[in-house]
Amino acid sequence: MFNFRDVVKVLQGILSIKPAQCGSNVQATLTRLWLHEVQRVFGDRLVSPEDRDWLQDLQEQLLISKFGWRSAPAADSANGLGPSTMSAMPALNFADGVVSEALFDGEDQILFGDFLKMGVSRPERVYEQLPSVTKLAQLMERYLDEYNATKGKSSSAAIAAATAAAAGGRAAAQPGGSSSAAAAAAAGGGGGGSRMQLVFFRDAVLHIVHLA
Repeated sequence: MFNFRDVVKVLQGILSIKPAQCGSNVQATLTRLWLHEVQRVFGDRLVSPEDRDWLQDLQEQLLISKFGWRSAPAADSANGLGPSTMSAMPALNFADGVVSEALFDGEDQILFGDFLKMGVSRPERVYEQLPSVTKLAQLMERYLDEYNATKGKSSSAAIAAATAAAAGGRAAAQPGGSSSAAAAAAAGGGGGGSRMQLVFFRDAVLHIVHLA
């Protein structure tokens, strides 16, 4: 089911981020990005809850044993201490990362993408950590509203960005990636097919964050 190419995909995803999006704590940002990429490359292809739990447990163990993170106290886990809470802490050191369920599920789970800013061409997109689940759902609705407002006209840069992402933008952006649908969207393709891709993208994101 998996091979070495999947490991390369994880590394390609990590290399997609730019220094400006890493903030002051580069190591912590890259660690969160590693969590996301492993979940997208491996976790999203696991069917049984047991396998998904095994992968999450493995990542939690590695965070503690290899990255210097610490287990969340019971109170922190109950309160859902996630990335947004951690980022609000002053002088956050790399070893201060907290391992909890909130990293993988809930309002502040870790998700990265390059579609956060609407109306941006592919060369200018930045791969960055996405906001909370609620804000992400609102962003998906804005993409749909923008598409409906243009009635499928390819002149909208926001629609081109969204449809390219819907057609597999993450894979197409990586070296060796291939997506004919993404290329068609980038070339200005519109119509019902592009709208269906956009709706599929919206629903897929919401499925990942358990809102579908």
